[in-house]
Amino acid sequence: MLPFFLILFLLSLSSPVLAMDVGPERDYEQSIQEVFQTQLVYPQEAGEFQFILQPGFFEGSGRDLLLVPLKTEFGLTDHWQLGLGWIAFQDRRPTAGSETWGIGDIEIDTKYSIMNLSASDFHMAIGGAIEFPIANIHRDLTDGFIEYTPRLLMAYDLVSLDRSQIFWEGNVNLVQRILKHRNPANDVPGAHQMNINTGFFIPFSEMRFVSEIRWSYDRWNNNGLENSVYYTPGLVWDPPSSLEIGVGAPLGLTPDADNFRIMGLLLFELGGTEL
Repeated sequence: MLPFFLILFLLSLSSPVLAMDVGPERDYEQSIQEVFQTQLVYPQEAGEFQFILQPGFFEGSGRDLLLVPLKTEFGLTDHWQLGLGWIAFQDRRPTAGSETWGIGDIEIDTKYSIMNLSASDFHMAIGGAIEFPIANIHRDLTDGFIEYTPRLLMAYDLVSLDRSQIFWEGNVNLVQRILKHRNPANDVPGAHQMNINTGFFIPFSEMRFVSEIRWSYDRWNNNGLENSVYYTPGLVWDPPSSLEIGVGAPLGLTPDADNFRIMGLLLFELGGTEL
């Protein structure tokens, strides 16, 4: 499994491989940088850095969890970007047991985007990510898997509705255990997980109203336990600057989902093709 998905990931890094004949591309207007549960099709411009802080609090039936992920993205070209993510801090408070806190895992990812496919209002992107378990599994700060995540992204601009957009993401987390608890009974099942995200945003002046649905499912293999659906309403403020600030509240719609979630978004951009 490992060599195959490394090859897949490296292919996604190769922009010449992806430079297919897709017709002319026109300039597009980017109405928002990020949402809360879905990766958007938009790429970073060549030479542009984007820094993202997205803290979240998750109240579940068996634990409360605070996460503080950090991510940076860099545009290698106007179509192709690389990213690095890290859970800089997490605090887990289980219903039974002791509170644990510390750093989390790291992830590298890439995305290649084709905007205004054949001069239309349709966009698409392909990409992939690899997550490495560097946190302490004996304190339950990681599940102990390397995760390989190929993904496909699509979007359609509703130009007549002030450039609102419908977006979609499909990905699968393919896991490979490399860390184990001392007691194997404490290990999370090594089940591959499918994730489908869809939603839309509506611009209104400097505000962006966001609506997302996320479905995660792994019960189809290796005794998986996950079948969760979340609906996430959110609001993002996009002032005329390099900042973007938002808040979203994922609402669990299935018994497996958390009781309550709240997510923040703070984004800053630096550089770009004009430098």
